[in-house]
Amino acid sequence: MENLDHIWQAYIDTKIVQKSNDVAWTGQDAIPLPWVPPIHVITACNPFEQVLTDDENQKRNSALEEILNAQNLEYESVIGKSTKGSWQEISFAIHGLSRVQACELASQFEQRAIFEIDNEALHVISARDMVLQRTKKRIE
Repeated sequence: MENLDHIWQAYIDTKIVQKSNDVAWTGQDAIPLPWVPPIHVITACNPFEQVLTDDENQKRNSALEEILNAQNLEYESVIGKSTKGSWQEISFAIHGLSRVQACELASQFEQRAIFEIDNEALHVISARDMVLQRTKKRIE
């Protein structure tokens, strides 16, 4: 069985920032959330940590965005960044999905996990809907 501890740690250490202006939605300098929580963060990039080209990832995220538009969901482009700055991935912060729906959508794009943000914490949730880790939304 593959040891995935380092992968889960990377999820736990992620900071979510708005793509358009780099404003933090989680972490020390987080702003108030733009929607009533929960907000789910999903990407279609790099399925199960398989590193794809920028073009392939863009095509996958475009397909995800088409689904979000077809379902008439509110969403914002965000970036999941490692706190150490060595990795980032374009994602979508989505309002209006249940946790189960968010996990189903992530599974459709072969994602290991999603983020769920509320007013208190950033939750890392496996695509099988198990809360793996909770970190404070803001670090005081």
